[in-house]
Amino acid sequence: MYKKILLLFLSIAISNGVRSQDKPPYTINKLIADNQIVELGNQKLLIIDFWATWCAPCIPATRQLEILQERKAEDVFIISVTDEDEVLISDFLKRKPIRLAVIKDGIENGLIKKFNVQRRPYSVLLTLDGKVLYIGHPSGITMDLIDKELKKIKKVRKNIRWNDLFVYESVKKENTLSSKYLFSVKKEEKSNQHYMHYDKGVFNYSGPLSFLIQDFMSVSRQQLIFNGTNDFNITFECNENYVLNSKETVMQQLLSELNLKLRHEDKKKKVVLLSIKNKNKLWSNDQFDWGGTNPYIIGSERIEADGLTVRQIANILTDVKGEFYYSETNNDTVHDWSFHYLYDDLLKDDLEYNFGITLKETTSLIPVYIIENISPY
Repeated sequence: MYKKILLLFLSIAISNGVRSQDKPPYTINKLIADNQIVELGNQKLLIIDFWATWCAPCIPATRQLEILQERKAEDVFIISVTDEDEVLISDFLKRKPIRLAVIKDGIENGLIKKFNVQRRPYSVLLTLDGKVLYIGHPSGITMDLIDKELKKIKKVRKNIRWNDLFVYESVKKENTLSSKYLFSVKKEEKSNQHYMHYDKGVFNYSGPLSFLIQDFMSVSRQQLIFNGTNDFNITFECNENYVLNSKETVMQQLLSELNLKLRHEDKKKKVVLLSIKNKNKLWSNDQFDWGGTNPYIIGSERIEADGLTVRQIANILTDVKGEFYYSETNNDTVHDWSFHYLYDDLLKDDLEYNFGITLKETTSLIPVYIIENISPY
């Protein structure tokens, strides 16, 4: 099972254009915090961990990497990379310190773009000369995998310096977002109507801020809390590629423009948990080909969707059923869907027999995202 999962991650990453070798030094924006567990010196392998302050699964993943760094201090050096605002990163580290080297990215030729990072958490295991050994969820980087790769290394570099692996490039301060990314956002009157579409390379949105957050972060409305502020309408436009490749970065910048910030807490909630019991039953992504920006249809009894993840389906069920449906899977693979939703028994049977997904009512810790004003102090 593990080998299949590993091969899946590798195939996804390779298909997304990650090169098997890209020699250092790698370009970075800024070192926010040093590795507090070990100094760079005679290690043989490098792990680059990509995370974000809004990413709930990133916290336990980072903790596991800290344990790995302690146990393999002489063999592996780990850095933790995010492309968020420096103030946001620093505030997060005060509340939840990270003992790995923390690096700010977000530059044109930086690590996130180089390794085509499209989800978090996400990690890359490399040799010091840039050969990629593993790409995918950090849970796949095990002690056994490290030991296996260490045995293959014949030549050992001594006294590695920071500048051997990384060089700095400052982010230009001019208004690159407005000129390069056509980035603009403004408040509008509150309305329940919304639309989003792509037109000649530009992403356009008009509607409630909450709906856009839901779409960009793949969460349900029940996972959003407005604290000290209310939901409101916005009009927003941005370069299409910037949205498609960096939704989390776009969202953080958009909130910053509105003088808002996003933080998360884990809260215990009653949920209907979607669990994949037979992944072979999941439909491929070639059943429908609708195109456009509205990939699902909610009929009087059935839901049909073109290219959505299991978690996105859970979010749709939350909206239409009035109960909290949730999926703990980190799998970002998209599928096509057609199933009954109106009656609970038929919904349960349809998902299990046609998609290999079981439903179970339970209580679980769920990430909740809190939108609040940025303090002026």
